Amino acid sequence: MERLACSKAASFHPVEAAIHIARYAPALGACAGRRVLDIACGEGYGAFLMASAGAAEVVGVEIDAAALETARSQFPHPALRLLQGDAERVDELLGAARFDLIVSLETIEHLRDPLRFLAAIGRLRAEGGSVLLSCPNDHWYYTAEQSNPYHVRKYHFAEFRALTEQVLGPAGAWFIGTAALGFTGVPLQGLAPGRDGSDHARARPLPAGFLCPPGREDPVTAERGSYFFGAWGPEAERMLGAAVFPLSMDRYAELTATQQALHQARQQLEAERATWAGADAAFTARLRELEQGFHQATRQLEAERATWTAAEAAFTARLQELQQGVHQATQQLEAERAAWAAAEAGLTARRQELEQSLAEARAAGERELRQLRGMLEQERSLARVQVNALRQENDILAESIAAMRRREAAAAAAAQTREAELAAAAQAREAELVATAEAREAELTAAARAQEAEAAAAVRLREAELLAALHAREAEAARELAALREERDFLATERARMIERLRPVWWVAARTPRPVRLAARAAAGRLMRLAAPRG
Repeated sequence: MERLACSKAASFHPVEAAIHIARYAPALGACAGRRVLDIACGEGYGAFLMASAGAAEVVGVEIDAAALETARSQFPHPALRLLQGDAERVDELLGAARFDLIVSLETIEHLRDPLRFLAAIGRLRAEGGSVLLSCPNDHWYYTAEQSNPYHVRKYHFAEFRALTEQVLGPAGAWFIGTAALGFTGVPLQGLAPGRDGSDHARARPLPAGFLCPPGREDPVTAERGSYFFGAWGPEAERMLGAAVFPLSMDRYAELTATQQALHQARQQLEAERATWAGADAAFTARLRELEQGFHQATRQLEAERATWTAAEAAFTARLQELQQGVHQATQQLEAERAAWAAAEAGLTARRQELEQSLAEARAAGERELRQLRGMLEQERSLARVQVNALRQENDILAESIAAMRRREAAAAAAAQTREAELAAAAQAREAELVATAEAREAELTAAARAQEAEAAAAVRLREAELLAALHAREAEAARELAALREERDFLATERARMIERLRPVWWVAARTPRPVRLAARAAAGRLMRLAAPRG
């Protein structure tokens, strides 16, 4: 609560009443017969308490008109005078007036020019007078990124002390404001409970009290306090006070039990934290081992991929050479057909039909082959992802890599065999074309009719050969399709087996605490990114 609300419309909070009245308690013993100035008096409860403590006059200065209106209505006192004014220019407001005791509590953190404020206090302080200033320890209440929206800045104790003593000189005493726990006596008839905000200042002074030392396990320091305040003047060392409110023993027992439960929970949390630290270290070591194994496997796969890329490029180049040779042979054959245009008109039309059928069959086979290769690549990608997920188990990783190497070796052998077959077929076809051309040239030198008959026989023979080659190509495409389907079935079986082996890992992951799961998920994400296909 930034300001203690004292109107009848406000709710009564005993803790807030004690927090705010405790600030004024050190000044009450120095008020009797004195002229007192309360700068930033808020709704006037503190000025009223000091007037009630026997002050000759109390002047309260507050910049908020609404707060002053509440003070005038709730806390009238013949020795109390309330004025509206700015704390940084309070000396201009009061002119030549001088005060024996100046109090300003939790004010300096609101000001943009605190030096001007402190200088004004120095001018208004009577000779031999006392000053009481306090400042909240916002560094305890807020994190480094947070702050009170009503405060201009946050002060450490050393900063507050250096700033005030720079203007007012060395303080006579410094104190730490903090919470307290203890016992007090109450009248037999009890105390009437607070009803609304107007009861916040209904506090009765105690004739005596004692401040016991704190326990060794909970030292009170400036960094761990709620606020700190300094006193200047001859009575500085005696400016110490407190504000408490009574609790029933039932509530006290609840607080004690809660404190013990918190202590036990803290001890249990420390033990669990130590246990989790050991488990985290073991998990981190295991994760590093898996990462190293994965990196090695990744490098090996990259090298094998580069080898296969080079082999594929060489195979493609060789295939282009063979296709170019076939194209050149076809051009030569077309040249011969042009010379035989009169005799082979019908044969040319038939040959075009056969070539179109062959092209369509080849295109269809190539499309199906590309589709099968795409399906195979998808299956391989899925297999890589599954292998990357199973890097945590070294035996599964070794088995998967061995299987992949066997399949790649088989594919390489098949590719080499296919390349040799294509080369042999091309060479045989080239020799056959050369022999046919030579035979044709010899026949043409004989007789026209013999040449025409032989040409017709050669055309029929060529047509039969083309049909046989087409049938052979279709059979070969069927075999390749069957092999690809068999490999796809093998990959599907391998995937199902891997998923079955992963089930214990998933069962353990489902029962692993959330911090460990998050750490494992982050590590798995890094592994997946490293294992993703590149290029």
